[in-house]
Amino acid sequence: MPPITIVDTLEIPAVGDSSVIENDSLQVVVKTVVDQNGNKRLSVSAKTKTIRVPHYVKVECPPQVKLLAIPWYYKVYKVSFFILILLLIVALARRISSSIV
Repeated sequence: MPPITIVDTLEIPAVGDSSVIENDSLQVVVKTVVDQNGNKRLSVSAKTKTIRVPHYVKVECPPQVKLLAIPWYYKVYKVSFFILILLLIVALARRISSSIV
């Protein structure tokens, strides 16, 4: 919001003149008008200005997934597991072949 200015005193203009109070968002014009009977009266008109206020929307995003590099010991573990399985299969095949013969 723009700052609000308070005016506490205003000189009433002479007949036909006008006083203007202007702000960033508002313009007030005060005029002294004489009607057909000779009576003085004040005419006050105001114009508002449109102020664009930026509108931001906060959007929650899920956490981003980050792939980490696989440590070297996981690779060693994986290779040694397959070697162990291969050795067990070979041992089982030897035992079966020796029992058949």
